[in-house]
Amino acid sequence: MSYAHRLRHLWDTTKALGQAIIVHLLAAALIVLGTSDWTPFKPPNLEGIMIEAVIVDTGKIRENKAEAERAQQRQLEQERRQRELEARREREKLAAEEAERQRRLDQAEKKRLEDLRLQQLRQQQEKDRQDQAKRQQEELEKIRQQRAEAEKQRKLDEERLKQLEKR
Repeated sequence: MSYAHRLRHLWDTTKALGQAIIVHLLAAALIVLGTSDWTPFKPPNLEGIMIEAVIVDTGKIRENKAEAERAQQRQLEQERRQRELEARREREKLAAEEAERQRRLDQAEKKRLEDLRLQQLRQQQEKDRQDQAKRQQEELEKIRQQRAEAEKQRKLDEERLKQLEKR
């Protein structure tokens, strides 16, 4: 081993020894400082120990609990009534809408029937008018035929009269 190597080894050993001493000194200082007010053989001081206690009235607790339950029941009942009221209003609204829809349907049906009746009445009037025009036409034709026959008869009568006069 060379001299430098031995010096290095000596230095490492010294350094390790110094670190160990520092750690032990720190541990001893902590122990001393931590136990400075420790008195292991001092008897505990039992004089004037006061016990604080609160007397709990379970009846009052039960009353408060019952009152809270009653309040909760009232709240639930009120919420139930509110839901029922809202449901009833919704049903009434739907019923009113349905009644309005039915009324409109009835009006539309009534109007359709009235329009149909008017259309039938117009058709009947048109048919009656056409029938009357046809009858008038037939009467006019009949009168024309009668006139033509009368004219023919008159001509025949005139012809006979002329023949009679010629004789």
